[in-house]
Amino acid sequence: MLEHIVMWQMNDDLENVEIVKNLIKERVEALDGVVPDVRKIEVMKDMAETSTHDIAIFVHVEDEKALERYLRHEAHVEVSEKFIKPYTKNRVCIDFKIKPSGNRFYNQ
Repeated sequence: MLEHIVMWQMNDDLENVEIVKNLIKERVEALDGVVPDVRKIEVMKDMAETSTHDIAIFVHVEDEKALERYLRHEAHVEVSEKFIKPYTKNRVCIDFKIKPSGNRFYNQ
């Protein structure tokens, strides 16, 4: 099992930041059940003031091939192009293996 984590900062000139973050959360979480390879998907948008990024997405998939299918899936591409890229900057991403329980703290 793999966990795919992506984080962004919201664009500086963005008005209605909370509305946009809510829209991103809604659209990304709607991918669950649409993209067959997604086992679990979560969006965190209420970050602590100490955070360097404003929104984070956590996606669980079976393996690297499933991650590739998720990344290329038309629904994922549409959400990324229409609802994430226009409003965000400074994307960071990490992918790592986790145990099937989904507990990211036991990834050995």
